[in-house]
Amino acid sequence: STLIAAVLAADLAGALSGNGQLTVFAPTDAAFAKLDLNADNIGELDPNTLTGILLYHVAKGRRMAEDVVSSDQIRMLNGQRTMISLMDGMAYINDSQIIATDVPADNGVIHVIDTVLLPAAPEEEMRNGLSR
Repeated sequence: STLIAAVLAADLAGALSGNGQLTVFAPTDAAFAKLDLNADNIGELDPNTLTGILLYHVAKGRRMAEDVVSSDQIRMLNGQRTMISLMDGMAYINDSQIIATDVPADNGVIHVIDTVLLPAAPEEEMRNGLSR
């Protein structure tokens, strides 16, 4: 319910339900709760910040679990990349464990994650880009 409230607060429902295929890494309500966020207060975040966070959870195309784990990184709709890894037989996107996979959606697929992904600040991303 928190993710749905966030999408509505950021006015992204139309964009995310369009014709193109998408892969959504959907945080659980418990993941949002780690940040003291819930359906009642998520709309209090700055709209630009909220939009950036949400777009960091969505990638173009339908990426089934097999496609995700065969990747090292995935470019998200906010333009930044996430890192994919396997540890102890579990798949992770950045530091978030993927806890359920291949949930069908009308316009793509959903993978459930246990931690909200937070995009890098622009200056941090530039520093990381320069060090590679």
